[in-house]
Amino acid sequence: MLKVQRLLRAHRISGFDSRVNTCRDRISGFSSRVNSCRDLDRKHYRN
Repeated sequence: MLKVQRLLRAHRISGFDSRVNTCRDRISGFSSRVNSCRDLDRKHYRN
């Protein structure tokens, strides 16, 4: 029984970690989107 509980706890923690990672990916994706918008603005101003 203890082994099963430990496995479940480990799985829950890894699931939480992956959720945090997806949030980080979302944030980095947002920052890259902002960067691409800035790049577009720069091109627009240059023209």
